Amino acid sequence: MKHTTSTGITFHEYGQGDKTILFIHGFIFDSSLWQRQIPALTGDYKIIVPDLRGFGESTDCDGMITMESYVDDLFEILKETGVKKPVLAGLSMGGYAALRTAERSPEKFSGLILFDTRAAADSDEAKLKRATGVRILKQGGLKTYATALMDSVFSQGFKEKEPDEFQGFIDRASEIRPEGAIGALLAMMGRTNTTSFLESTTLPVLAICGEFDTLTPPTEMLQMMSNVKNGEFHIVPDAGHAAPFENFTECNKLLTNFLRKISF
Repeated sequence: MKHTTSTGITFHEYGQGDKTILFIHGFIFDSSLWQRQIPALTGDYKIIVPDLRGFGESTDCDGMITMESYVDDLFEILKETGVKKPVLAGLSMGGYAALRTAERSPEKFSGLILFDTRAAADSDEAKLKRATGVRILKQGGLKTYATALMDSVFSQGFKEKEPDEFQGFIDRASEIRPEGAIGALLAMMGRTNTTSFLESTTLPVLAICGEFDTLTPPTEMLQMMSNVKNGEFHIVPDAGHAAPFENFTECNKLLTNFLRKISF
């Protein structure tokens, strides 16, 4: 079922369970990223999948976004749906948003699932790379930018085995409003470091990384999780930066095993 919040964020609800998972997509995706998780989980859980501001059907975006803006939008979804104590799951930029959302009000959540992401803030090198992306997008280079980014996101095996799906992601990314992508780059550049929160939280944390992820490599995510009190880390074979889509079978097994242990 599709809904739109009073602040203009579109999201879909699936399933009838009283335990909820809120899935947050990454850059430069939309909520379709999670289509391979929904069938595996809706028998036991309610699933909420929003389009972040400026992506998918959440088109109300002026390009001036902070990470706090995304977090505000996520809290508005929880307020309007009345959902209590969900698990937050995010990939890449969605992981940044999940971490900051939980950091702001940890008592409102039951757990965290982090796909192919990091808790650290951007380095100067990363900020300059995002600034270059903003420049390209302002010059009308969305199609070129989206194609190059998706090429780095997905593993070579996925691109060869599922070329139509790969092209579909490029096409959807190429159709978003440039303001959405520019706003996301600015939000990621300005986000805070959530490492201290991740290492101090008592929330259960599941971290998953694709074996061939070159953007947030397994070695980096392993280090990120090394001091997490109640965390577990898994490397998913035959997947790049979009592990839950590329190897959904393995990821869904990890998800269901983790969720069974959660006290909602």
